[in-house]
Amino acid sequence: MIKNKFGRFQKIRQRHKYIIQYGLIIAVSAFIYYVPSLLNLIGFTDIKPGDYFKPHLKTPIDSIYFSVVSITTLGFGDINPISQIMRAVVSIEVLLGIVTIGQALHSITVKAEEDKRLPHRLAAYEDVRLLTTRLISYWKDIYLQSVPKKYPASLTELLSQENINKMGMCLDLDAKPSVTPPRTWWQWLPEKVNEMTVMSDKILERHVQVLDPLAYSYIHNLLSDGMLSPMKGSIMNAVRQSDKAMGFPRPTNYGCYLADNEDSLKPIIDLDNWCQKEYSILKNSSNILIKEPFKVPAIESIVDNPASLISQEKLQAQLIKQEEYRARTEA
Repeated sequence: MIKNKFGRFQKIRQRHKYIIQYGLIIAVSAFIYYVPSLLNLIGFTDIKPGDYFKPHLKTPIDSIYFSVVSITTLGFGDINPISQIMRAVVSIEVLLGIVTIGQALHSITVKAEEDKRLPHRLAAYEDVRLLTTRLISYWKDIYLQSVPKKYPASLTELLSQENINKMGMCLDLDAKPSVTPPRTWWQWLPEKVNEMTVMSDKILERHVQVLDPLAYSYIHNLLSDGMLSPMKGSIMNAVRQSDKAMGFPRPTNYGCYLADNEDSLKPIIDLDNWCQKEYSILKNSSNILIKEPFKVPAIESIVDNPASLISQEKLQAQLIKQEEYRARTEA
């Protein structure tokens, strides 16, 4: 409850910070102006019609009044600073007032621009969130259906080199993922990569004017050097066709065709972090219901024999055939 009240206070302070700042400058300056009167020092002179001079500021209201007219740079000429110190103080207040008003006007302009861009920013976030969800789900499905280990606790752990190697070693491409209609991993993996590549291209094209440069760079990295690059996206089918033409008996575990590593998959982690931050910002800036970024599921159970785990017997037999082929071709 205390945290909620503090958060509400922070929002109010942020929303009205320039008004608060303006008021503080007026109050502090008024206090400084009033000090000479309290100490019976001559700091100001009141000028009345008929050249009647009345020394210093007599009341706090006089000080506040002079502070207000000074900070707005209007000045009516009825109260003037006559000491060097007070002239310096007045000059500082005037400059602070000008700067504060300038900052406030700039803030209003920026807020108006942000309000205009908000619908486009929301649309860009949603498209990037969907892409990131599919990228994470791609590797999540591979891990859960092939690796007989506990599911990683974080995305960084899932896409670590250790777990990438595990997925490459364990996944049998001849097996069938849990999808409809039924098809093998040979078919499903290229389909998903192609689908995500098309999504990425559309995001960069559709949201080029509003997309955060960081998010843009992460997606661009995936398309140019990452798992969605033309070379890596088509390498599995290209290698398979080449092996078929040469009669090379390459094992069917994913690692024999996998071109990705920890570095090439890092943009996925970066995109997920971007989505988390962007969600926090947009949630506080808009009353529209916004979907949360994908969360790595907390899966405690361990499947000893996942459906797509390549058997040791099959892998061993394929490796023997591969060695026999090499021996024949090298003889």
